Formats: sequence, structure tokens, C-alpha cells
Amino acid sequence: MSDYDLLFAIRLQNSTIFKKLKHETIDLVDWEHSILCESVFCQLLATFEVPKHRASLVNALYSHLKSKLHLQTAVGYDPCFHLGTVEDIARRTNCRFCCIVHSALAIGSHVAEHDDIHVQYITEEGKFDLVTLGKLGRPEGRVLALGVRIVFCEGPDKAQATIHCGRPINFKRFDLEQVGHWLSLCEQSHEAPCQRNPTKPRGWMPASQSHTFRLIDVRKECVVSRPWQSRYLALSYVWGGIEQLRLEKHSIDTLKVPRSLQKLRDNIPKTIQNAITFVYLIGEKYLWADVLCLVQDDQSSMKDGIQLMNYVYENALATIVAADGSDPHAGLRRLHSNSTHPSTNCVQTMKPGLRLMALGALDVHLKRSKWSSRSWTFQEQLLSRRTVVFVNKQVYFCCRQRIWSEDTCTDKFPDDRLMYEWRVNAISCLAVGSSSNGDLEDDEEPLPLLTNMLEYYGMRELTYECDAINAISGVLNVISTNMGSDFLQGIPVVALDYMVLFQIYGDKKISRDKTPNAGRRARRRRNFPSWSWAGWEALYSWNTHPDVSPIDPTSFNKWLDHRTWIVWYKSIGSDLPKAILEKQPGNKRSRGEIGVFYSRTSQPSLADRFGMLDTLTTVPAASFAIAPAYSTQDLLRFYTVVVILTVSLDIPDRIPWPIHNEYDSNMLHMSDVKPSAAIYDSEGCFSGLLLFDIAGFLGEDGEYELVLLSDSQNSLFNRMDLQDPSRLNPFVSYQAINHDWRLYWVLLLTWNEGVAERRGLGQILRTAVEKSFSPGAQWREIVLG
Repeated sequence: MSDYDLLFAIRLQNSTIFKKLKHETIDLVDWEHSILCESVFCQLLATFEVPKHRASLVNALYSHLKSKLHLQTAVGYDPCFHLGTVEDIARRTNCRFCCIVHSALAIGSHVAEHDDIHVQYITEEGKFDLVTLGKLGRPEGRVLALGVRIVFCEGPDKAQATIHCGRPINFKRFDLEQVGHWLSLCEQSHEAPCQRNPTKPRGWMPASQSHTFRLIDVRKECVVSRPWQSRYLALSYVWGGIEQLRLEKHSIDTLKVPRSLQKLRDNIPKTIQNAITFVYLIGEKYLWADVLCLVQDDQSSMKDGIQLMNYVYENALATIVAADGSDPHAGLRRLHSNSTHPSTNCVQTMKPGLRLMALGALDVHLKRSKWSSRSWTFQEQLLSRRTVVFVNKQVYFCCRQRIWSEDTCTDKFPDDRLMYEWRVNAISCLAVGSSSNGDLEDDEEPLPLLTNMLEYYGMRELTYECDAINAISGVLNVISTNMGSDFLQGIPVVALDYMVLFQIYGDKKISRDKTPNAGRRARRRRNFPSWSWAGWEALYSWNTHPDVSPIDPTSFNKWLDHRTWIVWYKSIGSDLPKAILEKQPGNKRSRGEIGVFYSRTSQPSLADRFGMLDTLTTVPAASFAIAPAYSTQDLLRFYTVVVILTVSLDIPDRIPWPIHNEYDSNMLHMSDVKPSAAIYDSEGCFSGLLLFDIAGFLGEDGEYELVLLSDSQNSLFNRMDLQDPSRLNPFVSYQAINHDWRLYWVLLLTWNEGVAERRGLGQILRTAVEKSFSPGAQWREIVLG
């Protein structure tokens, strides 16, 4: 079916001929010819008498289940019942409730056939969760399918629906009026942060594009130049590396001609064709799609466009998210009522008056999509104030205040937020941020906002690794404006001492499964320096709290003043080094009573810090010959202390601790972050721990150079001896006892023709500096690429 056939069909669907279908619903199983199984919970459903007044349904079922609670769980918890193993449930094809459970598990859980499944009725939210049980038969808090729930369907009297109710979908038609209602509801009832503000300056804008930009006119079916203040929708989709019609220098004049896109539609991917149709059908005029709005073979146009991504997506009326497929040919499947790919929406009737359905939160479906694995789509989702999301063969609406969908009744309660939708939608929560108006540019905690974003971004996929910073440049522009700081290789220079302390967990999964690619190993990106997050395709973390809290600028500035000493310089290749933080307003920001924001207020003190000379050189050498691999790269140039210590792969669970301090620290128990290697001083005493950037980096134990970066007071790796919590060890905060900072942050380096690259981050005891191997602690220049 062409888009023009589709356009006619959808118009027809919304005519009076098809209005009668609006109230039709479909059960996936005929309840009259199915049964409920013999599990305790299903038998309780079978004996439940549905109340006449639907408003009392939730509490009535709770009372009914609670009467049998002693058979299953301890008093005081929401009713929780054992259903059997996943394998048991899958075999009960005639049990209506088990069919829903099986569908729910398929939406977003990772379970094995022999895992035990329990159903817990959360009365307050009118839903059923699928959980595992902990000790004493109590729910341990692990929901098997986070963001997936089983809910009541709205009844015949739709006025009695609650915000928690599900809404069966009629897959024979696509209700455009509903999408239009969502957009107008948000426009009319939501203030900031949902409202676009195209007149507000948003960071950098090139003079060449300060007045107009290109859009697709969906009515004239051509590319036009329009003012920035125009009302338009943007498109976010997966390119997929396929050939498609592109705006290029030679085709600009051709594509400006009315109906030119209609004539070339065979070369336009289905997703873009569908987006054009969708924009037309909802009564809007303009669409922005990168492939037809940026001149693809003009480097200047592309560079300007990449730098303006924050403006494009923040100021769109809404962003159309095409997350149903893995390439541009997938289309917006919900537009096609004859789609051969049914949704995971599952509805079952337990008995007359009691229908249940399995629902997955929007984020659950997005995480399973190819769209969510791509780097470019991250900022497109984050920056958009509103999104109309095509995924799970349905359509969803997400703004910065609400999430509405075809299969829920949430849009009937526009003043209320359904919290369990938001609890699993981390990127939407990031977009709202911590500002009073929910605007990223005004976020009150820009540095933790940045690191949180990068932790989600790190393992996303790029077709070209040289786009690692380009693909998130719109977000960086917004944060740069907020912080009042220049950025260098994706890092705010006013927080350079902090940002180089990132840990890489690329060879293992961390507990926060932030990306569909969470199991992949770290990989070096050669286009970027190793001292920046951009130099790594990995899971990053800035786990330095409570050494320094970026949430509190006052304590952060204090850390910069008293716990760091490096004076940072940069050079491109062998050029003369330039100071990164010069005393100029460009890299400082005043904020009320806080004063200078994320910036040293005094020069670092070097006197006696390492028992060396009172005056130490901090200015790098003028120039030097450099390896070709680093000739065009931003290099960090700085002086600091270098020590040689033993790095060993042998890390026993318990390490005997010689008494090198006045505290009883006889045993060390590694418990939090699993280190890659242990560090020992020249006397063989345990002195610290390392986390490698690349798994298997260290071939054998030996003596290695470690570069000191800053003071540390708290261990990244462990807390205390678990068998005797009263015994502190030297990797535990001593703030409760005194204010000594007993650790240093260190980098493990590898060298290539005079240029170093980082290969690991760790911490060592201060005592290790004076007990390092010959020639002892040295004050040296480091060139870090």
C-alpha cells in the first residue's frame, strides 16, 4: 500500500462509516471456552464475586484475596501468591490468567524456565506485579518484569475507569483524533517545561543560519526555507546505513519544486513517507528530517546542523519517534491497520465484569528497540519536549509532564501522573532535570546531569565512531550554556579534575542496566583521547561521592582548591601548550551566594605536599616531536607526581594489612566494585587497587608507573570488614574520626613514543608515595593522549 493509498484509507477510517468500530474490543481468548487453573490465586479469581459498582472492584478483590493471605504470605504485605515455574505457566494454555502472565513475562523480563513466579496484588495502584520471594516467603522487592504490570480493563461505563486501568485497543483502526487530542491537551494545559520557546536563545547559532532553516512542507511536498520560529514536527529514526534520497548540493533546487517529493517517493524510505503523511493528517504543515533538511555533502551545513540539534529538537512541536523497526523502511506501523506485526497488548476476560490485560511501560518497549541502541537517538529523545512514539505497533505520547498511550486510561486524568510509568523512564526523568521549570538549560545541577547522561549514552552504537561527540553535541551545548564553561573533547573544562576520574565497566554488567548493550566490553575509540569519556565505547561511571559532590558547588570548589594541584595545559599535536583554565569570565559562572561555580578560587598549593621542593614547575615544555597517531589530537600537558609500584592480578578475598597507621585495620574485604588488580609498595605491603579500562590489559605482575591526579578520602572499592564492622580499614572514610585524606586517585598509563594513554583508574594510600620503588616519587611532565 502506497502512502497515498494509506492517506485515503485513514481518512475513510475516520469517517462516519467507521465510527461504529470505535467501541469494539477484542479478547485474544474466548473466555467461555477456557478455564482458570488450579493454582490458589486462579481459584480465588474463579470464586470472586464481581461487585455491581465498578468503583469498588479494586478494594473488593483485595478483601477477597486478603481472606486467604495466611496461606501464602506474611501479614502486612499486599497479597502475594505462588503461580508455579515459568514452564508450568507456559503449559497452562487454557488458563486465562496464566496466559496474561506468560504475555507479561514476554514483554520485558529475563527469566528461565525453572524460575518460580509469584503474583502480588498492589492494591494502592490497582495492578498485579510478577515477583520473586525472599526469606520467610516475603516479597524481596525484585519485580521480574520491571515496568510490566497486569491491570483491570476499563468497563462498559468508561466514566468509571481509573488512571490505573488498561484500555483495549482496536487494531482495525488508528485513531488520529486521539493523537491530536494528546497534543492539544499538552499545549493547552502544560506550561514549562513542555512549551517550546523558539525566541529564547539556545547556545551557539551560526550567523549563516540565524534566521531560516530547511523544512519539508508536507502540503506542497517539497523542501522549503522557513524562519526558526516556525511550527514543525521533527523525526527521529534509525538510518540503518541504506541508500535513500538525500538533500545534496546538486539536488537543492530540484527538491524545492512543489510535488518533487511525490515524484521521487520511490527513493524515500517508508518511515519518512509515513511521517510526512502523519504530519499532514494531524493538520500540521512542516516536518524536519535530517536527511532532507541538512545538505549531506556540504561539510559546513552538516557542522552547523549538528551544532544546532538542541534547537531543532527542543523547539519542535513534537518529535515523531519511529522505534518499530531497525531501518528507515520499517515505517510507522500503527498507521497501517493491516499490519502483520501485532502488538504485545493482551486482554483476557476472567469472568463477566472482570477483564484484565498485560501492559508494558513505554520505556520497556523502547529499550527493546534498535532505536534505543543508537547514539544519535539519545539526544533526540532527551531534548524533545514532546514525543509521539511509534513502538510495539502502537502509538504513545510522552511530554515532560505526562505519558499517555492507546492502551491506558491515563489521558482521562491529565492532571495526574502515573508514577510507575515514570519510575522506569529514566531518560524522561533526566530531561525534566532539577530546575524549577524543568528546562535543561536552567538545571540547577548541570554536572551530575551531564555524568548521568553520559552513563546512559556510553554503550550506544555508532556507525562512525568519529561521531561520538557529534551525536550528543546538542546536549553538550545546553550544559555548556548552563555551566558557563567551554568544553574540550566532551568535557567541561571547569570540572576537568573531576571528569578525568571516570571508571569504565565495559567488561562486566553493572547493576543499573542502562542500555540494551550493557553486556558489551569496553573498546577504545582512536579518534578521541583516552583521558575523555569520548575515547571509549563503554559503560562509564563517576563514582567519587562522597570525596566530592558535584551537586554542591561550594564543596566542589573547596575540593578543587584544597585537594587538586594539577595545572592543565592542552596542545594539538606538537603545537605550543596553552593553559586550559585561564583567569577569564568565559570559564567561570557566578550564581548568587554560591560565588564561582565549579572553578578554583585560588592557585593550587604545591609546597611540601609531597615533601619535595617548595617551588615546582607547572608549565610544560614548549614543543616536542610527536608520533603521527597523535599529530591532530587534543593532548593534555601537565606536571604531577609519578610513582612506581607493583601491580598484581592476585587479589585474595581477604588481604592481611600490616599496621602502617594507628587504626586497627588487620583485614580488608572487597565487596562493592570488583577491582582488576592490587597494588603493593616496595616493601610488599598492600597499597591500593586498580580498575582496568580494558579487560586483560595486564599480561603479568610487575612494576608500573602510576600518575597521581588528586586527593581522595573514600574508597571506590570497599567499605569495611564485613565480619567486624567496628574495624575500619584505610579504604573507608575517616571523616567521623578526623579530616585526613589518606588516598590518592591514580592513573595507570601505557606509553607510545612519548605520549601516554590511560589504561586504568585506581586509588593508593598516601604512604605508598614514600615507599615507591626507585627512583622514588618524581615530579614529571605528562603528555596524555
